Amino acid sequence: MKLVRGLSAQRILFFFFFLLVAFLGVYFRTYSLHGGPRLAFRSSESLARDVVDRSMAGQIEAAIEKRSPGLSVPERKQLAELQIRRSRTEDRLKYEDAVRKAVSSVERARKGDYRYLLEADPYYFLRQTERLLDEGKDPRPRKGGKRLDWFMRAPHGHWSVFLLHPYVGFYWFQIIRFFAPQASLMQILGWLPLFLTLLILPLYAGMGRVLRFPFSASLVGMATLTLSPIFIQRSALGWYDTDPYSYIFPISILLFVFLGLQDRKWLGIGCVGASFLTGLYALFWPGWAFIEVLVPGSILGSAVILWMIQRAEGWDFLKAGLRFCGFYILGSLFFLAVFLTPEGLRDSLGMGWFALNKFALAGSDIWPNIFLTVGEAGSITMLKLIFLTGNYVTFALAVTGLFWEGIHVLRRQDPAPKFRFFFFLLFGAPLLLMSLKTERFSVLFVLPLAIFAGFAVARFVEWAQGWASKLFPRVAPGSGWVRAAALLLVVVLYAPLLLISAHVVALGIKPIMDDVWYAGLSTLRARTPEDAIVDSWWPPGYFIAGIACRRVVLDGGTQEFHTAYWMAKVLMAEDERESAGILRMLNTSGEDAPDLLEKWGVEVPDAVDLLLKIVRLDRAEALQALPSSFSAEQKEQLLDKTHGRGALPPSYVLVYNDLVDQNLAVSIVANWDFRTAKRLQAEKSRTPKSFLGLLEGNALKRYIQDLLQTSGQWLKYTPVSPLAQKKGSLVSFANGLLVDLTSKNARIFIPARGIQGAPASLFFLEQGKLVEKSFEADTLDASALIFEEGGDLYSVIADARLIRSLLFRLYYLKGEGLSLFKPLLTQGSLRGGTFLRVFELERDKLRG
Repeated sequence: MKLVRGLSAQRILFFFFFLLVAFLGVYFRTYSLHGGPRLAFRSSESLARDVVDRSMAGQIEAAIEKRSPGLSVPERKQLAELQIRRSRTEDRLKYEDAVRKAVSSVERARKGDYRYLLEADPYYFLRQTERLLDEGKDPRPRKGGKRLDWFMRAPHGHWSVFLLHPYVGFYWFQIIRFFAPQASLMQILGWLPLFLTLLILPLYAGMGRVLRFPFSASLVGMATLTLSPIFIQRSALGWYDTDPYSYIFPISILLFVFLGLQDRKWLGIGCVGASFLTGLYALFWPGWAFIEVLVPGSILGSAVILWMIQRAEGWDFLKAGLRFCGFYILGSLFFLAVFLTPEGLRDSLGMGWFALNKFALAGSDIWPNIFLTVGEAGSITMLKLIFLTGNYVTFALAVTGLFWEGIHVLRRQDPAPKFRFFFFLLFGAPLLLMSLKTERFSVLFVLPLAIFAGFAVARFVEWAQGWASKLFPRVAPGSGWVRAAALLLVVVLYAPLLLISAHVVALGIKPIMDDVWYAGLSTLRARTPEDAIVDSWWPPGYFIAGIACRRVVLDGGTQEFHTAYWMAKVLMAEDERESAGILRMLNTSGEDAPDLLEKWGVEVPDAVDLLLKIVRLDRAEALQALPSSFSAEQKEQLLDKTHGRGALPPSYVLVYNDLVDQNLAVSIVANWDFRTAKRLQAEKSRTPKSFLGLLEGNALKRYIQDLLQTSGQWLKYTPVSPLAQKKGSLVSFANGLLVDLTSKNARIFIPARGIQGAPASLFFLEQGKLVEKSFEADTLDASALIFEEGGDLYSVIADARLIRSLLFRLYYLKGEGLSLFKPLLTQGSLRGGTFLRVFELERDKLRG
């Protein structure tokens, strides 16, 4: 009876902590609804006054900066505070009216009026789910395990990996819509990651039971996983993406693996379950292959180590491991072939090797590798990994658990805990290495980190029980009260920093999509034909396809193709005929022209030079410029790819604030020297590549070294600056530029950085044309641009090549002085926040 009561109390305690972890998991993922503690313990009026005060302070400080640019930041803030106090007293009615309006906004936020999905990738899946709802099935053509996505890699479309995730969203929407008929598709899909996160908790508890973890170890591991900063980031409200599946499937697979290994009668179920889930995993995340390698590798590796330590028992585990691995590998390949088709399985494995080359073994191609310009594609330090996956206490607990568990199992004869320990040691080590090499994979390392933390708690509770029995002889060995007290002590010491880390990351989660983007893309959809192609850099590709429902040449799923180079050349070209000619080539035939030249044996550097020469010409001129070594048939075939026959698809160019402010990636790709890249490739080819290349330093650092050689000098740029002061014809800007509007003489004066002198040249518009005035004496290595937007003057200090580029002329000058690009729409303000412009390519002016 006592045993039953003890077990019931333990289960009740486990259930209580289980619900607490689930609550916290949802709480930190929904800050966009409730705002966290900042909103929870303050009235709407108090928060509204803060909002109004901050808004007033920002406006007043900006006005003070214009009037008195020499004042320091503390001085401006002090003056702003004085003016705010005066406004509260002298214009009380107006101030209180602003507070009342802000109260309404705060209360709407508290009611959960969130609008947008997080990041860009969820919009890719949103579009697929919308099509399922509209048509009842996936209408895309099939080939193996892929589907033709018409919106990607225009004009041909892109064969993308088929995933079941949009189908999960489809059924999730049908269920939730029944209970919330007024909710939008975007809102309902935004809640799916929270459901998937909650699904992980019972799966982790089941795995812990199969692994014979004490309930305290399972709970701490569960909390470590659920409240990991990177997992909160990638499963928060609005993150309609595939990341939660990278815990759901590995945990479920490990559950079946150990179920099959621990008892021979469960071997068949374990093998079939693990194999089936591995095959199914491939339909939810293209990076599934790591589990196919790590599971059998960890089983065999741990069995061999155990055999070396305990020959008899180890031999039994080795035989069981070999048997399981054989069935698992064959079974998973069978299910993978069924789910992906044999052709799809081959392509998926090839794509995995390709991604490894792009992320970790940079330098395998003479084309620019923009994979490594993506933030999460680079390597990270151990310190950053600690704060991505947890905090100092989490890592300290995990490392303690690793050593403590190792010592514990090695002192005992039971082989099962030894096998379990060695398995997770071998399972976690490659994931640690992958995480350090590529930030994106740090999501995967959270699972072994949680298990190692659970090891520490299990050993601590066991130690506490032994210590309590010695200190208090009347306490029964294995007392539930001692276990509960030990667990509570762990919670008191472990939880605070875990909760603080979760709070910090939750506060920083903001959607990239906003009203400006959404309104601009909705307008783009309304004002362009359905067969239009929108050309831009890769980050907004999913936005354009998902919201504007228009085709794109480049997006987050097609970065590996060479279109990125051509699009960079479009944006950085100083001759609009070159930009328009490249767009004509891309929107007519994609990358067919360079591929055709390579097929004919033309070296890549020569092919690029030839294409850049002919795209700016009309067809007749281009025909004359082609090499005499080409036959007449070849010439016509190539020109069909570059100039097309018949009407060019409706073509548009989209530029936006982040593209301009972060123009470095575009400029270095556009300045790529293929001959230098070819020489570097030849040098690297002398050293054969292997998986050991993962250990050879930082791929991103090596790639940056290559960039310095292949892209030349990087172009200088400082962001747009508003007018600070005007006295007669003399104007000064906050960036230190001074210009006489009459004589167009200019100086740059930045005392804090010791910069003083004339710009190399000053650019300005005159009678609708861009004019450049050069200076010769006392010049700096940068030029300046002044222009008007909305009745206000602005300036930019940058390299002259940037100012002359199509990107800057479209973004800053609204396309004035250009004849082939016509403004279509402008959304947002140059003064801050999202700002975008769209231009139509004047197809009729491009002679075929």
